[in-house]
Amino acid sequence: MRSGIFLQSLPLTLLLTVSAWAQSPDSAPAREPAPLGAPPPPPAGYPPPPPGYPPAGYGDPGAPVERSAQNAVYIEGLGPGLFYSLNYDRTFGDFAGRVGFSYISVGASTNSSEGHASLTTIPLTLSYIGIGSKKNIFEIGAGATIVHAGAGFSSLGADSQSSSTTFLLGDLIFGYRLQPPDGGFMLRTGLSPIYGHGIFIPWPYLALGGTF
Repeated sequence: MRSGIFLQSLPLTLLLTVSAWAQSPDSAPAREPAPLGAPPPPPAGYPPPPPGYPPAGYGDPGAPVERSAQNAVYIEGLGPGLFYSLNYDRTFGDFAGRVGFSYISVGASTNSSEGHASLTTIPLTLSYIGIGSKKNIFEIGAGATIVHAGAGFSSLGADSQSSSTTFLLGDLIFGYRLQPPDGGFMLRTGLSPIYGHGIFIPWPYLALGGTF
């Protein structure tokens, strides 16, 4: 008789025990699964993660690559420097500014006379480099070239037979730019039309250098 009463009350006893355990403050709630790509949360009882954890871009393959190498030096054939130029380039955001320098001197002599001519150019350009990836870029830009022609130079719209002259030429840039965001080999090539002072020349360019 007593065993029958005990068996009948056993399910009720187990139900009350499970209910009391579920309501206990010591019982840890079930954790939701971490989102895909996120770092797992620290186990219960561990201190919180240090500042800066997780690192920026963790678990996000689409995070943008920041450009750490913002300076570049290169030599350019033709282009805004007219014949060649040595250049320093600085990027800021999606833009790049360039300043260059070029100097050529030509001399000629005959039995009765001797001639000498020089040409100095300083190309200044600003380019938009936000088209494409951080490494392979379609570059568009514009600028001006300061031209100083010494006495005796006559070409590219300059006629300084008697005395030197200084003038400006405008230029445009349409081309490809290989510039690794973390530094390394740099290449620029494309078309840079030059205009002004009575001339228009669809001038190409090729530049080789490095970024740091």
